[in-house]
Amino acid sequence: MTPDERTALNEAVCKRLGWTAWWGDTGLEQPDFTSDWNAVYRWIVPAVKEANSSVRVRFSAAVFAIVTEREPARTAAALIYALYATPEDYCRAFLAVTEVNE
Repeated sequence: MTPDERTALNEAVCKRLGWTAWWGDTGLEQPDFTSDWNAVYRWIVPAVKEANSSVRVRFSAAVFAIVTEREPARTAAALIYALYATPEDYCRAFLAVTEVNE
């Protein structure tokens, strides 16, 4: 994944969370989305935990689908697929099951 692709993915997640300009007048610097996965990744977990059960189930299924598509050999280890998920996988799954907050 290139830095530009990573930045676009992270910015899309922030948009879904409604955080497109959260750094605005706060005096905080804009996060470096090209290298700091935690700037976005840590927001996905609480958002999914607070979502209804339908979204949580769809999120889990989306992560599983993404991991098994990338690594078909891992399908046999279905119970531990999440161990093979990358931050990018979680971001893509989050985007797949959430609606745009605009």
